[in-house]
Amino acid sequence: MLTLANGGRSLVVLAAGYRQAEFDYYDVVLNQRAAIIEETVEVLQRTWAGESFAYQGRRIELVSPVPEPAPRIVLGGASPLMARMAAPLNLGFAPGSDEIYQFYRAECLAREHTDPGPRPIDGPHFLFLSEDPDKAWSEIGGHILENAQMYAGFLSGTHTGANVNVPEVTLESLQQSASHAIVTPDQCITLLKEKEKGGDVWVANLNPNRQREIGKIRPVLVFQANELTAANSPTIVILPMSTRVNRISSTGASRCRPTIDY
Repeated sequence: MLTLANGGRSLVVLAAGYRQAEFDYYDVVLNQRAAIIEETVEVLQRTWAGESFAYQGRRIELVSPVPEPAPRIVLGGASPLMARMAAPLNLGFAPGSDEIYQFYRAECLAREHTDPGPRPIDGPHFLFLSEDPDKAWSEIGGHILENAQMYAGFLSGTHTGANVNVPEVTLESLQQSASHAIVTPDQCITLLKEKEKGGDVWVANLNPNRQREIGKIRPVLVFQANELTAANSPTIVILPMSTRVNRISSTGASRCRPTIDY
């Protein structure tokens, strides 16, 4: 449904995971994750192909309507394992480090696949908009810190990366890191221009009137290429009913911020 709604601009990101406790909970052996990812990719691709197929002793009927084009699949990971899987399957790859991405790129070239090019530039893993960033840090900083420390605990004793890249996870270190940012709307526009040329920016505050837990106030940024904007392509955004949406001009010269309450 999402692919049909947004004209094929969505993609699927699959990650194998790394927490032993989570594998134990679902009674899955950790060293089976590569096989599980490969099976998942195969099932998704066969499902989107528009033909019925057999899977684990049962028949999977035709999925209708068939997505056209089929959603792009990207593997995410911070280990050579995922890079080795993505390259032969000719899938995209979202790496945890430059070193892993270069390994993936070399694997693609060795297999005479299309050169994926340099590692795409990404932004902060946590990005929050506020007219007063200092005040926002004081209000929600504790929740951001708790989330970051939780991930740091997950990674204790491992060599993989997640959304924390500071040696000691403190509120001060998060404020100074590139992984977490609270910025003004104008600063956000500047940040997006530095990362990628885009069209209008839509800022959505999920469940804006409920609690202060990090997952409920994290904004969603949706922006489309200037070519699509110039072609009058409609922008489709699927959001919860309680979402408040603000529109910000990409030029930053005259900011229009009507609020739409659903």
